[in-house]
Amino acid sequence: LPIVRSAAEQLTKKVREDTELADIKVTLSIGGTSKRVNHENYDVQLLLKQADEALYIAKEGGRDRFVVQ
Repeated sequence: LPIVRSAAEQLTKKVREDTELADIKVTLSIGGTSKRVNHENYDVQLLLKQADEALYIAKEGGRDRFVVQ
């Protein structure tokens, strides 16, 4: 979870601070999941579903947000 959150924070910060992107008003919404998996319980469809749900929550909350579930 800390790695996912840190990566999302860094990406959104870089986009906000990029002066070239500011000219075209780029925003970033990120959804991620922190579910740990191993070879026995690996379910890529479940991970994608959770990340997608988090993305929609981020989008509903406004621009330049990230949500990790």
